[in-house]
Amino acid sequence: LMVDGRDVSQETLTEAIVGTDQVHTTVKLLVRKADSGRVVEVELMRVSKQSMENMVRLFELLTVLKQNGHNNEEFELDVLRGGQDTTLVLVDKVVSLISAVQIEKYESDMRTRTQFQELYNEMRQHLEESYREIDALEKQKGKPQKEPKDSGKTTEEWNSLVHALDAAREELSRAKADASA
Repeated sequence: LMVDGRDVSQETLTEAIVGTDQVHTTVKLLVRKADSGRVVEVELMRVSKQSMENMVRLFELLTVLKQNGHNNEEFELDVLRGGQDTTLVLVDKVVSLISAVQIEKYESDMRTRTQFQELYNEMRQHLEESYREIDALEKQKGKPQKEPKDSGKTTEEWNSLVHALDAAREELSRAKADASA
């Protein structure tokens, strides 16, 4: 139905799913389940084309092994001692382990992504607070101010602080531009 919030057709589906093909970006799919007709949203992480090709090749080889296992099952049962797994059982165990590893990796990647997003949002909040504080100080900058009697700072030192604030504001502006890019 939709890929990343955009309607897709049979003709545009593949291109939309591949997207920019940037590894580890996510793609959100809105799909209708064939059995129930229920619409669900699914989020998947893109993998590199090479990684996908490697997995396809791996499963092709496992399929050949499984077929060989079917062909040799009677022989293996005669030759193998009790408790030893046949080729069919071993291939099924390998596939299960590969699936478990893939799921663990995906979940780990998603946790890392979530943690990064939380840190990024926290950093943006701190930047916004800093902007508000700098704006408040700049509003005071133009007004005649009395030097605090117990500050121990000279007018020259206060002017130096004002210049440092200006430089900090410029640096924050650059950082904000970089973060938005």
